[in-house]
Amino acid sequence: SGAEADVASSVPLHEVKRVAELAVRRICAHGMTAPQGAAAASRHAEVFDVFRRHVRLFQPLAQQPPPVDARGAAAAGHVHSGWMGKQHRWFAKLLEESDAPAVAAAAAGGGGSSDANAG
Repeated sequence: SGAEADVASSVPLHEVKRVAELAVRRICAHGMTAPQGAAAASRHAEVFDVFRRHVRLFQPLAQQPPPVDARGAAAAGHVHSGWMGKQHRWFAKLLEESDAPAVAAAAAGGGGSSDANAG
């Protein structure tokens, strides 16, 4: 058990978060470039799932190991909240740049066509 803790602490959390951020960005960007129609709705739903899992995974991880004092904990929480906000901002920007009606259908859990909303 002690060896597992040493391995887990050998990579700083900010590096793990950065690699995860890059990977999720690429996966989501690729998923949003799906062809139109039913395939697009399915891919968009998968993109939402990927992003939700990413956020859920990192939400509770403010700092590992925990800071020893209140100031350190507050600073770590502030930095982590900023990083989480950054994740939501880039995902919102990705949604804005994509086909809005198809994305809205995927977000709502539907697979409807965007033709009715095109204009």
